[in-house]
Amino acid sequence: MTKYLLFFTLSFLIASCCNCSHTEKSQDNSGDNSVPKTETVKLSSTTLAFYKNYKAERVKIPPESKFIPSAALINDFHLSKVDDEFYINGMIKVNDKVNIEELTAYGIKINTKAGNIWTVVVPVDSFNNLMGAKGIEYIQIDEQVKIR
Repeated sequence: MTKYLLFFTLSFLIASCCNCSHTEKSQDNSGDNSVPKTETVKLSSTTLAFYKNYKAERVKIPPESKFIPSAALINDFHLSKVDDEFYINGMIKVNDKVNIEELTAYGIKINTKAGNIWTVVVPVDSFNNLMGAKGIEYIQIDEQVKIR
């Protein structure tokens, strides 16, 4: 377990050396159309690719509708389905402004906390909320490990 956590922490830190910065207005797409909030969060290249694909699919349906990702999005970014909800796993780097209650209100599950690096499970429809949440500095979604 320690080797696993160390591997992902090192991967996260290495990936953060060549990250992408992204500013996005986010809002809860659950139908209440809350006031958008703007935060700057850095995204890994894989996270940015996921976000662009998600956003391209999401704009095709009304905001109050439940989002069902395409097979390509599910396969390319390893989304999981639990109780009719799609999730994406990843790691986030947080600062002292992070509000755990805000994250859990969006359905985001916080798993391991290793200092300011946390592993999370995020409902795909709450990804915008994660990007706009206070105290989130960096997001790295999980990538599939390939054996050569």
